Amino acid sequence: MNKKSSFIIPGGLFIGLGIGMALDNPGVGIFIGLGAGFILTFIYSLMEDRKKQEL
Repeated sequence: MNKKSSFIIPGGLFIGLGIGMALDNPGVGIFIGLGAGFILTFIYSLMEDRKKQEL
């Protein structure tokens, strides 16, 4: 995990919290944000690995 991808999970958490607060249910928003953060971190790491293989 590099420096850029280490902020994806907490970023997803806070975005999910904001969405949850807008919908008056912050707990659900936190879980959705965490899930999205983990999925995006996985996708980002796959893209980074493919980029390194092409070089």
